[in-house]
Order: sequence, then C-alpha cells, then structure tokens
Amino acid sequence: MATAGLFAGGAVLASSLVTTDAPRGLPPPVRDTAATTAPPFVPGTPRLPAAPPDRLSIRAIGLDTRIEAVGLAPNGSVAMPRDADQAAWYADSPTPGANGNAILAGHVDSAVGPAAFYRLHAVEPGDLIEITRRDGRSVHFTVRSVRVWPADGFPSEEVYALTADPRLTILTCAEWDKSTRSYRSNLVITASPHTD
Repeated sequence: MATAGLFAGGAVLASSLVTTDAPRGLPPPVRDTAATTAPPFVPGTPRLPAAPPDRLSIRAIGLDTRIEAVGLAPNGSVAMPRDADQAAWYADSPTPGANGNAILAGHVDSAVGPAAFYRLHAVEPGDLIEITRRDGRSVHFTVRSVRVWPADGFPSEEVYALTADPRLTILTCAEWDKSTRSYRSNLVITASPHTD
C-alpha cells in the first residue's frame, strides 16, 4: 500500500541521508536551524493527474537536474539516486502537482565532490521551484519553509504527512560532523503550488 510505504520509508529516509561518503574538505555551509517561512498557502490550486517527474529546476541556486524514480533499498530505507548529480523521487509518494505530498531527495556531495543538492542550503522561502513532468507539463511551487532537523530528532510524521492539497518536500543532508565523518542533520524544504 502506497500510504504505508510512504510512512515506512519516511522513517528511514532521514537516516539514509546521513552518509559517510562525503569528500574530504569542508562541507557546504547550512542555514541556521531556526525555521523561516513564506506567507501561508491559499488552497484551491488546480490539481493535475498523476505523471512522474522528469526534471527539477530552482533558478535561485542554479539547480537544473534530472529526476529518477526510486523505491526502497534492500535495507528498507528509501533509495537515493544512483547518479549523485540527479535528484530522486520516492515513487510511493504522489507525483508533483497531484494531490498529496511528493517527496524528492538527493545528495549534497559524493566521494568525488559536490552533488546535485550541494547548494540546496541557499534556498529561501519565496523561491520558485519548477518540476517538469513526463506528460510534458510543468508544475511550479513556492518554497514555504526551510528547516534543519537533527537526524536523531527527525519529525517523520510531520515531514512525510499525507496532505489533501499538492505539496513538495525536498530533503538532503546537513551539518557535517568531522569526528564521525557523517552528516548529523537533514535539510527539509517544503513548498506548495505557486499562485500568481
């Protein structure tokens, strides 16, 4: 069942994002852990039928990358993209633009250097996100909140909540710990359909 998969996967996605395969050197900077928010979303945005996402673009940070569909990894966590320069869409979550909470994830870096989400920490409330879908339609979202959550206090039920209206949630690693050579937190961006 997709709903069960979303919550089961959600609980382990946070831990799967804490990785030890970061390159040597300084990690990218992250925002303060305090939440920042944009004006509230006004319900009533037209919903689109389901169609898998193909590309993710955030012009404010110069991000334009392909999206690959992923499921669960053998250990039960949500799989990350095979190519660190791409984003992943958790295929048991709704498709962007359809009703519900669409989940995207990706790497900040890899063993060879910066990855697709290296500058995701620079996203701010009010920034626009464009998702190009495989049906040829583009869906635009406005960033509503940017939060950093510690991995050991990750609010899975809040982040992966089922929603009646379209929502986009994007996750990546944050706060590199030199002593453990792993990320100790997750950056979570929440966005709602853009309205003119």
